[in-house]
Amino acid sequence: MNATRLANETKRGQTPLGFSCARRIVSLVPSITETLCEFGMAGRIVGITDYCIHPARSLRRKARVGGPMNPSLGKILSLKPDLLIASDEENRKRDVQALARKGIPVYVCRVRGVDDALEMMRVIAAMCPAASGPQAIIRETESLYRARPHGRRRTRVACLVWKNPYMSCGADTYISRLIEACGGLNVFHARRRNYFPLTVDELARARPQLVLLPTEPYRFRRKDREEILAHLRERGLRGCRARIVEGEMIAWYGARTRRALKRLPSILR
Repeated sequence: MNATRLANETKRGQTPLGFSCARRIVSLVPSITETLCEFGMAGRIVGITDYCIHPARSLRRKARVGGPMNPSLGKILSLKPDLLIASDEENRKRDVQALARKGIPVYVCRVRGVDDALEMMRVIAAMCPAASGPQAIIRETESLYRARPHGRRRTRVACLVWKNPYMSCGADTYISRLIEACGGLNVFHARRRNYFPLTVDELARARPQLVLLPTEPYRFRRKDREEILAHLRERGLRGCRARIVEGEMIAWYGARTRRALKRLPSILR
């Protein structure tokens, strides 16, 4: 199954039996927490991670269960959830399996591109079939995705996600496929690892035309931008641009995907 792996497997894009009745959801994925709220399901959420920050008003009184990689299993169990939502990339398999063994229904998503994000959104939207808001968001995202740039020369892009050491992403990541959907070419698309450390020399040899510096998970600032450009100029890469971009726009899938499809093509030109 491409985008979703469920505790009890179902057909592609189909909501697992009983999930539409979920009223006590624990979400271990910040971007999916936000998507649930955008879909009008904030009232069903009982637990979230320490990194679930959007939308702040809707999440103010929700129980915090720790980080995505080190949640408190005891705290989660105490909330008596009837659905746990996790990601194969952001959460540890052993934590999810331990909770599933306790009888908690689990939905684990695998998102590596816009197609996968749309499928995840459809699964979640099917949990509230009477609501029109989720379908409107999905339709707009689908429309933007169909209208993505075609036929033009692609900008060579490097996206850094960390500093000390610098890290970037390979082809099998949401960030890389989003960049390509918006008219760019990830200069590290041949790398097998999803995320990997990177030297400035390796970055320069890849010859990017644009370096994206997201504001999360590492918060790149103007001084980081100037530092990168100075390093690249020293290595003969004088025409490269560097731009600080909203981290959630480029790394959070779900409700944020439509924002990326609107804004990123013009950034990559």
